[in-house]
Amino acid sequence: MRTFLVLGRVSNVPTVWTNCLAGWLLAGGGEWTRFAWLCAGATLVYLGGMFLNDAFDAEFDAVICLCQGAFGLMTATGDDDVVFGHMARALRPGGVLALSAFSSYFVVKYFESAVFDAATGVNHEHTEVRNEAGEARTVDLWTGCYTPRELRLLCAQAGLRVESISSVEPGSYALAPPTVESAEFLLVARRA
Repeated sequence: MRTFLVLGRVSNVPTVWTNCLAGWLLAGGGEWTRFAWLCAGATLVYLGGMFLNDAFDAEFDAVICLCQGAFGLMTATGDDDVVFGHMARALRPGGVLALSAFSSYFVVKYFESAVFDAATGVNHEHTEVRNEAGEARTVDLWTGCYTPRELRLLCAQAGLRVESISSVEPGSYALAPPTVESAEFLLVARRA
């Protein structure tokens, strides 16, 4: 039982309740039974998060992030660094990272309708998506773009050793020297 109390960090549960109380009062209060249910639900979410946090501290043999997974879509300053760092930390020593990143070179050379911000390395474009009924809607896309040098620097910062950086197309992955003609780079790196 003590293990579950420690893993759940139950000593912090009263702060969950005080946060619920503050929110409940700011929203105008109401029935106390609803407040009790709010506290119970928030407590379960908190405890679940604490257990999952420890479960995800495990190390893995490989991390695979292709077609911009979470990497490249976190375009606020430093967010890609955070995502990359977490992927590196998830690897056991000797574990391998396979990651595709959109090519800055390709975007600058071929994307005439998009706007590439050279200061941030972020490409902004518009695309059309459709809902289940087939109705079209135009949406904005922002994608972080990279050069092989930037990928090497990220690896060095995260304690990874680069094994290869290849020019690839989504869904067509193979070893090939980096060029300006492919949409993505495939990084393969290993945790020291």
